[in-house]
Amino acid sequence: IGQAIDCYMQAFKLSEDRLDVMKELARIYEAAEQWNELVDILERETAVIEDTEEKLPVRYKVGVVLETQLQNYEKAVESYNAVIAMDETHADALKALERLNAGLERWTDLLKVYEYQLNAFQTSEDHIAIYEKVSNVYETRLNDLENAISSMIQVTLIDSEYVSAYAELERLYELAERWQDMIETLNTHINVLSNVGDHIELYRKLGEVYRDKVMDAYHAVESYQYLIGIEPNDVPALYALADLYESAEDYISSIDYLNRVIGCITDTTEAIQ
Repeated sequence: IGQAIDCYMQAFKLSEDRLDVMKELARIYEAAEQWNELVDILERETAVIEDTEEKLPVRYKVGVVLETQLQNYEKAVESYNAVIAMDETHADALKALERLNAGLERWTDLLKVYEYQLNAFQTSEDHIAIYEKVSNVYETRLNDLENAISSMIQVTLIDSEYVSAYAELERLYELAERWQDMIETLNTHINVLSNVGDHIELYRKLGEVYRDKVMDAYHAVESYQYLIGIEPNDVPALYALADLYESAEDYISSIDYLNRVIGCITDTTEAIQ
């Protein structure tokens, strides 16, 4: 291999723009695992090649070698960015940039990569996955709840029945203390779920928000009543209704719900015995 390299280097010195010589040197350097030399000759290739379609795979290969063989991640990012400058839809380069920018904790650059991915990747599933990652970066890395919420809303616009997006929005709205938005999302979430058994905890959360956050006793009562309409023996909901009616000075209704609590506890005790 050494003699072959010497021969091609002599030819290269005689004519430094000969692509055939560069390609052969690149092949030999790769076989010999001489990665720095390989990067150097590939860089020379990209400088000589004028056609973009021919230049793209060479520039991408530079990035791959820098990343996987030399672990020079910053230079690899530069090379992959050069690929994107030529082709904004280059899927492999975009995935590499996502991986590297995340590893280097370059969050703003990572968000730019996701913007390119939204244009490059066309399926609804791709877009949902990207917006979920964007939301996570805004929340956990940039401490930006508003943009995290906006990104997750995009998921629901793509797929109005994507259940996990509503659960995530509810969590984000709670962190942001956006109670009316949380109420609207909980109601939408309930409407999306076909199994009424899945409504129980959502109605419970809805009742808590109405009662504790927006001080709306009427709708809190309504939420808990919907809940016990599904599960009549839900003791926490019965207690909540008893307390709400007591606060409203409707003592008859309060006692009625307390009696139902006692009935539930009695039934449970008997069942245990």
